[in-house]
Amino acid sequence: MPKKLPTGLIRRTGRERYYAVFNDGTGRRRQKAHSRDRGVSEQMLRELQRQLDLKSVGLGDLVAQETTLADVEKSYLCDLKTRVTPAHHGNVLAALKEILNMLPVRRVAGLDTDHVLEVRRKLVEGGQDHRTANKKIGHLQSMMRWAEKTRLIGRSPLGQIQKLPETGSHFRRCRRRLTRDELASLIEAAHQLDELRGGVPQAILIELMAGTGFRVSEAFSLCWRDLGKSPDGTHTLTVRAAFAKTRRERTTPIHEQLHSSLLRHRSNLGHATRRIPAEKDRILWTRQGIPWSDSYQGNALPWFDGVRRTSGIPEVGADGSTLDFYGLRHTYCTLLAEAGVSLEIRADLMGHSDVQLTREIYTEHERLPWAAAIRSLQARGTDRRS
Repeated sequence: MPKKLPTGLIRRTGRERYYAVFNDGTGRRRQKAHSRDRGVSEQMLRELQRQLDLKSVGLGDLVAQETTLADVEKSYLCDLKTRVTPAHHGNVLAALKEILNMLPVRRVAGLDTDHVLEVRRKLVEGGQDHRTANKKIGHLQSMMRWAEKTRLIGRSPLGQIQKLPETGSHFRRCRRRLTRDELASLIEAAHQLDELRGGVPQAILIELMAGTGFRVSEAFSLCWRDLGKSPDGTHTLTVRAAFAKTRRERTTPIHEQLHSSLLRHRSNLGHATRRIPAEKDRILWTRQGIPWSDSYQGNALPWFDGVRRTSGIPEVGADGSTLDFYGLRHTYCTLLAEAGVSLEIRADLMGHSDVQLTREIYTEHERLPWAAAIRSLQARGTDRRS
């Protein structure tokens, strides 16, 4: 004769699984599917009863700490998806997946700061620079803070983790900034390749990136309706909030030369596609007549490298910095600094919420006119020697 099931555990007719029957914190009667194995189901029932008992005496936080990190990640990413761009969501997803796979624990209760510091050490030893490691650990910290605020867990087990230094020798991926002459040579080389290869011209991609400092995903999102004019008559380009990394709409003034290039590109685009570009159409198209998007972003890198080789500009500078497609954004920021634009305005134009990022990562200080600034002080001074 089979042994009688313990109170709270049932097995439905025709079903293989065992089910737990219990009253939740509100007094409602609920059922929860358990294992097909009776022994495992009885063990799960005892654990469920323990959790209910803890909640009944006000110790629910202890139960919440038993939540798996995978469950926290899933809930966090679902909420994050509604608040950030798809590109940013993908970056956070990849970072959290990498971090969680490296952690030796699977539940919030087992996580502590030492585990996270060990993961960060492995990231750096694996070749990632300090800034990248800091960002990935920051994503984990943000997830745990979110889980605590939403009461998904009792408290975050991660305290204040001091960031690794990100400047000087610690910044391994040092991107090279172009001088004005190098930028002109690069644009000329892009026009030469356009004439040689045909199709939709691509030189505008370099002019746009170097003339606005937009992120690649932001530049790819631009439509012709985003080209406008401010009340004072300055031409502008607007990155819509849905595509901005900060989720805030950003309007950037552009110079007359870039505006003229955009109008010529619109005409060339019409000839290449045999139709007049509409206001809702994207500005940037591939040579084959397909709007650029994040899915094609990787194709821009070899194209840019071909333009660089045609221009004769070396890939690696004398200081070891590397020139690549993303370096155009760094070039834009440095050219603004050379023109005397203040740090706060540069950060605003770059879409940075932290001016420290603008100052330490995107600006090449060696090119700033420090000597001229000192000479200007001397010129304004008064020499009262008799």
